[in-house]
Amino acid sequence: MNKTLSIKQQDNVFVFSGDLLAVNLANPWQHRYSEWQQAGNELQFDLAEVNNIDTAGLAWLIELSGECEKAGKKLSIINLPNSLIKLAKMSDAEDLLPLQ
Repeated sequence: MNKTLSIKQQDNVFVFSGDLLAVNLANPWQHRYSEWQQAGNELQFDLAEVNNIDTAGLAWLIELSGECEKAGKKLSIINLPNSLIKLAKMSDAEDLLPLQ
C-alpha cells in the first residue's frame, strides 16, 4: 500500500515523507509554491523520510529543480534514499538534480 506524500516546512528546509510516486503527485508543487517562494533564496529538500520513489517522482524533482532555478533560488536535495540514487543513475539524470 502506498503511503501518501506529505511536505513539512522547517524554515528553508522542506521535509518530504511518504512515497514520491506518480499516484501521490497530484500537483503538490502548486499547493506549496507560495511557501517555497517566500522561504528565501536557498532551499533544501530533505528526503530522509521518503520510502519509495518512481520515475514520476524523479521527474517531479527535476521539474522542481528547474522551477527553483527560474525563480532565482538555490536548491539542494539532501538525505537521498538509495532508491532515488539508483533511479537517477539508471536514468542518467544525476546531473539534472542538485544532489548532496
